[in-house]
Amino acid sequence: KVEQNSSSLSRCAAARLAQARDNALRLMASSRLAYLLLLLLLERSAAQSVSTLQPGAHALPATTLGNLFVVTRVSSDAARQPAARSYDGHDWESAVPLRLMVTCESGDCAVQIPSHSDGGYYELERFTADGAPSAEETAARLLMQAAFGPDRTSVASLAADLSTDAAAAVEGWVHAQMALPATLLRSYFRSKANPRLHSPLATGGVRRACDASSRWHRYAFSKEDVGKALSVSEENGVYSWRVNSEIRVELDSPSLAAGEYTLCAVSESVDGMLLVGAPNDACTDLTSLTNPTIVFRSQAAIDALFLLPASSATLTPIAGVADAAVLDALVGEPTLPPCTESILRTEGSEFWRFDGRLHLEQNTLDSPAAGAESELTYKSGCPNVAKTFLTRGKCKLQETCAPLVFGSQLLQLDAATLRAFYTLSSKYVYVVEGLRLEMPYDESPCSAATTRWEFADGPCDADSPLDPATRDTIVDAIAGSSDTTNPYVRDVTIDSSRVCLPEDTVGASLTVDNDCWTHVHPDHLDVRDFSYWASNHEGNKEAAKGGRPNPIVSPAEGGDFTIRYPHHHLMTQWNKNEQYMGRLGRLGDAVGFASLPTSVQTVEMANLAGALSDERGLGAAEACGSPGETNNDPSKANHFGLYMTEYENGFSELYDPSWTGAAKGNVWITVVTRSSDQLRQRVAWSLSQTLVMSHEGVDTHRKTELYLTYYDILVRHAFGSYKELLREVSYSPVMAKYLTFLENKGLVAGGTYPDENYAREIMQLFTVGLHQLNRDGTLALDEGGAAVTTYSNDDIMDFSRAWTGFAQQAPRGNIENYAGDGD
Repeated sequence: KVEQNSSSLSRCAAARLAQARDNALRLMASSRLAYLLLLLLLERSAAQSVSTLQPGAHALPATTLGNLFVVTRVSSDAARQPAARSYDGHDWESAVPLRLMVTCESGDCAVQIPSHSDGGYYELERFTADGAPSAEETAARLLMQAAFGPDRTSVASLAADLSTDAAAAVEGWVHAQMALPATLLRSYFRSKANPRLHSPLATGGVRRACDASSRWHRYAFSKEDVGKALSVSEENGVYSWRVNSEIRVELDSPSLAAGEYTLCAVSESVDGMLLVGAPNDACTDLTSLTNPTIVFRSQAAIDALFLLPASSATLTPIAGVADAAVLDALVGEPTLPPCTESILRTEGSEFWRFDGRLHLEQNTLDSPAAGAESELTYKSGCPNVAKTFLTRGKCKLQETCAPLVFGSQLLQLDAATLRAFYTLSSKYVYVVEGLRLEMPYDESPCSAATTRWEFADGPCDADSPLDPATRDTIVDAIAGSSDTTNPYVRDVTIDSSRVCLPEDTVGASLTVDNDCWTHVHPDHLDVRDFSYWASNHEGNKEAAKGGRPNPIVSPAEGGDFTIRYPHHHLMTQWNKNEQYMGRLGRLGDAVGFASLPTSVQTVEMANLAGALSDERGLGAAEACGSPGETNNDPSKANHFGLYMTEYENGFSELYDPSWTGAAKGNVWITVVTRSSDQLRQRVAWSLSQTLVMSHEGVDTHRKTELYLTYYDILVRHAFGSYKELLREVSYSPVMAKYLTFLENKGLVAGGTYPDENYAREIMQLFTVGLHQLNRDGTLALDEGGAAVTTYSNDDIMDFSRAWTGFAQQAPRGNIENYAGDGD
């Protein structure tokens, strides 16, 4: 009905109805417990009167204090299920699990009994309380009303106190609950969001092999290997299985014959499912195997691996996750694996493979992030939370948050350096090849401001047939160019005052000083940073669907430092997207480190270039935290998908897979039913029914952390000032977008009158309401008997001007990021 009539509902009314639908899961927690308590009551009390209800309409009797009436369905096997109830003089209401619809008017209630043909029937039962409720029953009632349901332990504990002094016990329970620290949903979500990541993004950095809490596994293949080529070779009875030339396992049994294959499906556990197909196959003709334990047979391969001393650090298994562990660094100065290590061995002769995971910083209000020394640990040094009324008095000056200062030492853009960007900093830096002189790059050298020419030793096989004057102009420009230090290409400017006819010049080849020079694409042999594109390229998702490796990541994983532009892509796509690939220079150039794009100015590469200074810019920077912005914990596995880009979200590798929009409900139901601060969680849930926010209209369907951060406002302020609660709700970007005052402008700035939505809703729904009330809660009436309104339309128009000028804060990292750009 909500969906059918949504067009006729106000925005807020529609949201309330939609939220009621969303709350069904939440209500299940308490309704199930109510059902169990009702069954317990029925078990200890015999019905004092019973009457059978035939199908049709029935008037329901009124109850009095101490009485309980229940409409119950009795099945053919004598099982009993409550359907409706009334007690202590209250109106009749539906009861779980059957929930018969009850109608009441002026205290008179009726019910429609459905027909039944399975031998079952309905009864009306009356129960009268047998004396005062026991301490256990009183404790259960209190916990049902003030918490998300009791368990045996909490009932027994409270009942023991109630037996001594009931009033003091209740007061003591309430004070004890209020004294408990708030359990924040955002913190719980972040702790269990540990997706794979190999290159830093706006969301966060990468835990490296040399970092404490880095993750490792004992099985040879992971889901990341799906679509990659598998090579099996045999030597002296030992079968070596390789991916991208890297040995993953050495076996002494021929479970797979020597040859080339494609990895089609992987189950991440030792002896889990492993499906392989023919090379370059669409995974149709499959061979079923098991995922082997990592083992090496040749002593040379074993000796080449890093040995983790037991006295230095240990691998601790992850609870509930098979064959996976995290690295625990012990006290002192433990010997950790090198940062570039991919496999290590323990003193117990076990072999473990590194599994790079996202690293979220601890950056709470009371403990702002102190920054990091490594680009891999955190992409932007410090999360850089804006200073607001919320952080005032809690920000700290952190020297490590000030920007690093890099020198201008030269870095040679050769094969070794380009590989180092990947091996040291997990950056996908490539030389670009395969770019074509097609529209919009089919411009003649005669008209282009600068053109690029590629060098080949020796004269051309055949020079292009150019007009003689044009040929002389271009040859003189190439020979006279000052760009002579690069061994592969030369960027040339043609003298516009000389004759240069465009015919046959695009892609021309000319012999200059006995060497051949060919006109090429202006970005040919450019060195570019593809790290952002490795996550945001649209083709990555299609490749994953087709069981193929990531086309941006796979060259680096295979040991290559070049990337070839696909022949089936139009050159207009490069023209549109090359802005996302920061330019370092050309292959063979020597460039100053300080002039490189900031995305590749990592500590590791600065050390390689000798360009890392001991100084920091500005001396120190002010660091501010954010409520619930805790670090993630790899030891808690990966239970929740977290968007790092639109395509990288960790959902495919969840320990317990769920659909993308389920995380909010899963986090909520887990926290409210398991946390110790039950009263606070119950109050926060009540507040959420008034300070309504729905993902409909705010686009938080997939943005879990954004929604949980808003809900935590209610959790943190559950026992505080409503004024402060309303203040923080009003400054939330979620509320600003939902009730449409984000980027709201006044008449002079915007050309129209400001949006009045929030100015009205904050009065009507969040505070004073539509009508003034007397102290007893009844409507205040004027002399004519009409209800006195609390505000007028003039008030709304005046207040709407106050809700202008609100804009979102600057993009930052260390948070879930659907777009992948820090916004």
